[in-house]
Amino acid sequence: MRILYGSYDIPIKAKDKENLWESEEVYKFIICTFCPLLGDYEAGTPECGFLFPAFIDRSTDIHGIMVYQADERHPHEELVREILFH
Repeated sequence: MRILYGSYDIPIKAKDKENLWESEEVYKFIICTFCPLLGDYEAGTPECGFLFPAFIDRSTDIHGIMVYQADERHPHEELVREILFH
């Protein structure tokens, strides 16, 4: 499992979609990925993970979470259960 914290300075966009180089909001988030180990310390390709809070319509959504599943046909349902119900 890897947990990362990050922030993204969301630039203001003009009506013509031109970047104004000013900050509209700072989006602060955590990303958690679950990866198999390739040896003692090296993480493999993520199998599932989540992003919190969600990033919707160029803004922070503290009521949402985005879940990643590498194999949608065989999802890690326990991840969603543990995140949402504990």
